[in-house]
Amino acid sequence: SLSEHSGTHFDAPLHFVPGGRSIDTVPLDRFFGRMVTIDASDMAPDSEAEPERIITFERQHGPILPGDAVMFHFGWERFWDHPTEGGRYVTDWPGLSRAASELLVARRVRLVACDCMSIDRYGSIEFPAHRTLLGADILVGENFANLSRVPPVCYLTTLPLPIEGG
Repeated sequence: SLSEHSGTHFDAPLHFVPGGRSIDTVPLDRFFGRMVTIDASDMAPDSEAEPERIITFERQHGPILPGDAVMFHFGWERFWDHPTEGGRYVTDWPGLSRAASELLVARRVRLVACDCMSIDRYGSIEFPAHRTLLGADILVGENFANLSRVPPVCYLTTLPLPIEGG
């Protein structure tokens, strides 16, 4: 057995939204399609990405389109199995602000993901990104690896663990 939050995974709306969609009821087409990756590896620990980071990405690479998957490369994967700093993976990661999450809802993206343990910054008790995104039926992905190796615009093919009611 394993937890539905083990390794790379997607959070369904039900994770934060009472009566929301569970992962086994999400249409599979949500897991395939265009993906943009926003480099946020210069962010300080325990900080939040603001809308300007998204707008800057769009100026450089073109608009985020309705139905896009949006990945945030915070550079946190570098701590996953680091020989001396591995413990940092589970502390102080950056995340998305409520305002950045609201901008992504306005862009009508299909999912938002990152290379940290949560899309919300470490220690958040309000979970603004989770509540905003999942409340809009936008999936949240966490613990993604190798985001530094993909181009700013590419395609995503993935599948969730089909955990009934998960």
